[in-house]
Amino acid sequence: MRCEIRHLVPFLGIFLLPWSVPVTPTADFLLVADDDLQTITEVNIADGTKRPLPLGQLTHPQAVSYDPRTDHVYWTDYWDEVIMRGHRNGSGIETLADSGVITADGLALDLPGQNMFWTDLHAETISVARLDGRYVRTLVSRGVGHLGDIVVDPANGYMFWTDWGVYSRIERAAMDGTGRTVIISYIFGRPRGLAIDYTEQRLYWSDAAYRTIQSADLSGHNQLHLTSVHQPGLFGLALDNLHVYWTAWNVPYVVVTPKASPNIHQQFASGFPSPNGIYVNRTDADAVPSSACSVSNGGCRELCLARPRGRTCACRNSWILQNDSSSCGPIVPVSPSFLWIDRERTFDSTSVVMLAGDSSGVRGMTGSFPITTLLTVQPPSYIDAIDYDIRQNLLFWVNSGTKTIYMNLYYTDGVYNWIGMVNYNTSYHHVIAQTQLDRPRGIVVHPMRGFLFWNDWGKEPKIERATLSGENRTVLVKDSLQRPSGMVIDYINDRLFWADTGLDVIESCDLDGSNRRIFYALPGTLFYDITFDGMEIVIADWYNDRLIFANGTDEVTVGDSRAAYIFGVEFYDESRQPWTESDCQVNNGGCQHTCVGDARQHSCLCLPGHVLAEDKHTCLESGHLFSSALLIATDEGIMMFPHNIADLHAMADLNFTYVVQGNKVFAIDYDFAGKMLFYVQQEDNGTRSIHRLEFLGKNESFNLYTSGDGIEGIAVDWVSSNQYWTERLSGRIYVSRLDGSFRQVLIDNLSQPRGIAVHPPERLLFWTEAGTIMRATLAGTERRTVVSYNINSEPTGIAIDLENDRLYWVDSLQGTMQSCNLTGGDVQVHWRASYVGLFGITTFKDYVLWTDRTNHVIRMGVNNAEGKFVTTRLTELSTKPYGIRLYHEYQQLLYPGK
Repeated sequence: MRCEIRHLVPFLGIFLLPWSVPVTPTADFLLVADDDLQTITEVNIADGTKRPLPLGQLTHPQAVSYDPRTDHVYWTDYWDEVIMRGHRNGSGIETLADSGVITADGLALDLPGQNMFWTDLHAETISVARLDGRYVRTLVSRGVGHLGDIVVDPANGYMFWTDWGVYSRIERAAMDGTGRTVIISYIFGRPRGLAIDYTEQRLYWSDAAYRTIQSADLSGHNQLHLTSVHQPGLFGLALDNLHVYWTAWNVPYVVVTPKASPNIHQQFASGFPSPNGIYVNRTDADAVPSSACSVSNGGCRELCLARPRGRTCACRNSWILQNDSSSCGPIVPVSPSFLWIDRERTFDSTSVVMLAGDSSGVRGMTGSFPITTLLTVQPPSYIDAIDYDIRQNLLFWVNSGTKTIYMNLYYTDGVYNWIGMVNYNTSYHHVIAQTQLDRPRGIVVHPMRGFLFWNDWGKEPKIERATLSGENRTVLVKDSLQRPSGMVIDYINDRLFWADTGLDVIESCDLDGSNRRIFYALPGTLFYDITFDGMEIVIADWYNDRLIFANGTDEVTVGDSRAAYIFGVEFYDESRQPWTESDCQVNNGGCQHTCVGDARQHSCLCLPGHVLAEDKHTCLESGHLFSSALLIATDEGIMMFPHNIADLHAMADLNFTYVVQGNKVFAIDYDFAGKMLFYVQQEDNGTRSIHRLEFLGKNESFNLYTSGDGIEGIAVDWVSSNQYWTERLSGRIYVSRLDGSFRQVLIDNLSQPRGIAVHPPERLLFWTEAGTIMRATLAGTERRTVVSYNINSEPTGIAIDLENDRLYWVDSLQGTMQSCNLTGGDVQVHWRASYVGLFGITTFKDYVLWTDRTNHVIRMGVNNAEGKFVTTRLTELSTKPYGIRLYHEYQQLLYPGK
């Protein structure tokens, strides 16, 4: 290839030559990741032609690399927080790493060892895994600033990375993370891109602050200044034998600098508005250098990591090498020992650590305490509570309280406000308590007595007791509490202890709530959790990063030298899980699904959608399609998603079925007790009809009423067995019995009424009109305006939070989701967006869900523990959504008349 230069392009304060100078290509193609284009583009170096690779929907691709032997492209996406790979033809796309990945900034492939290395800017870590994503291990997690790019030299056993923190530097370490040393350092710099010339045995880097490209040998000596540019933002860097390729954020092309003529910068592959990482596929790429890991993974079972003159066998995080120095296994807690949760202040990783011994042994220790890390997780994963099954050698960790008994794991969920239980032998899940809860936190079980205890730190803090099946709930303590947290039981003396993070005290009482007294108090602390080793109460002091061993007369503290928050704590010993006989241990107590109980009696629990038969052991299908579900009216019918509110964050991955399929459905509501679904359907002739689908029996559907006046909304009064609906074109609200009889106009002369909702406890009816929210009694009297707008407004769907007496509605013109109290006061705008078509809305406990028919989206918001309203997009549907309802008995409790 030989072309003549036709013009010069001024660039970066010097002359930039278009890619038409005589160049002999020494590489096949270039890969360019671009933020704005949201693509990885392949550029043919011989002729400059480009093609975006069909790698799916990328959000913000950052680093990119390539394996020529398998034709896999590897990349990081800092927005989606993942590391991915796929073939250049778009096949075999898979996620390699997502747990613990926040901002993977640099990526390097160790082809001889079949490993990938990456830096994470915000997690402040360097990690490694196999090329298929298995066996993730953190190699560097301390003493870093702002990690940038990373490269590896498998033949010599080294890895190199840039760090543009306060002390700008380039570091080198063995590929197992040992022997770390700074080889290049300077102040006020911002080293970013990094590349190795394996032929020259030199390291090249770009500096965004000094606006230079430099090189040095692999020890950091013999530094050479290659070139300078006059624009900041240098980012990606790649090499072939003769050229340096680089990108800058504010330059819409890849730039090539010949090593022999470093003051000439050649424009190549334009049309990249925000280029990030680049990779050059070299013609000698098949000549992969060998290392000690090239054959049979170096004899290692998991990770083989090259180092100078050898290799290291390593294991995934929280696993350790066994005695054969090649196989791996988990770190096993020793008995007795104390386990607790450390969340590092600086790096935000969370670890479960162990201190061997009981309280008397700890009191006898001198010097530093021998603390062992059992496992570590990185954000976005966190650990808030731990428990264990000592007989099966199982450790559990969750984001809330947890306790185990008879293969049953009990937990509190302070977000969704319920007490749950999972059998970890069958994976059967049951919600055993979900009413009258407000931020449940600590939980403990007493297997010998058959009791379950938990505390609640909401608006009215309390401590409750129930049987292991959740029955016979009793409030034991409700006075003089602020924020009860961790709990523990003294099984010998039948005493219940709890920590109060608001009062800075540890208190106790008998199992019936009597004989309450303060055990320990220390102002200026934050007692998060407690445990008991038979001699002393051990307290996790979150505020002061320490454990306090208290026996009632004096105390001793154990601090962690790391800057960390201490959360949950457990005493790991057989004495904390005494073995008792139970009917559940023999043939599951005769229960078809789940058995719970103690030595005196047991109970059987059935899965959702089933009821317990008269024999109290057999589980029968409940006789209708489902006991709980998320229902969405769409252009194609009514979609039903399995409803567990905790699963809705993964709604895009859930399978749905059509309860009603065919015609467009606008609005839905239901009568839970009567197992009937009511919906407004568009008919083929343009009219709209109200239908009733009966879940019991033959699942038949009946047409109750048809109108050509635009039936828009529907609401069921489940207490009085009436249904209400709006007709937008006629400006009327109708009422009838649930079978459609005794139909009559309740209210007329309205301005395009749309959404409608009922409040049976207050005997009130609410609806939306053009620019207003209205209300009346269920009899249609005492009509009044609740909220009125002076600007363009089109409120559509409306819903009521019965527990908090609050109205929620969406406004299609304003693009808002708002709320107010029942009289129109305290109006709040919780969410706002442009280019949306909001239609339906519903509530469930602290949650609000609404539909956007323009973008085919379902959104959810929640009032969290800090009083903030947090929203998220659940999923994008293939069809337009309209009305939305959560089918659940909690939504239609039978309130007494007022």
